[in-house]
Amino acid sequence: MNTEVFPVEVAYHAYRAERGQDDHTLPPVVEDLKAKARERGLWNLFLPDKSGISQLDSASLAEVSGWSLELAPEALNCQAPDTGNMELLHLFATDEQRALFGRGPAATAVRGRAPDGRRHPSARAPLRTRVPPLRLALRVRRVEP
Repeated sequence: MNTEVFPVEVAYHAYRAERGQDDHTLPPVVEDLKAKARERGLWNLFLPDKSGISQLDSASLAEVSGWSLELAPEALNCQAPDTGNMELLHLFATDEQRALFGRGPAATAVRGRAPDGRRHPSARAPLRTRVPPLRLALRVRRVEP
């Protein structure tokens, strides 16, 4: 964080200020950080069977990456809501869904993309899987005082 992330926050914010609030492109410094994270094995740390670390250790790393909310979670591919989508695909995706979303969560971020590579407007919407929702039936009993 001290040597890679914090020093480029100025460039990140300058890019955002220059482009304006309606621009949704990713600043080049983020792609540079992503490449460095992959090289160092810091990609998809939230998937225990891919990263080799426990969820407890992953939680500590998420806290540290939260010190730079705009850069670190995205650079490590551990940002919400994408992590939840990737976990669902990793655990429950059909072969068709795996083919649709490319190389899988271990290799790339799962983001809404059009066939030509452009971001889809609903990129931040949760992915729909064929996993039936878990429905919990709660029985509430009224207790009279």
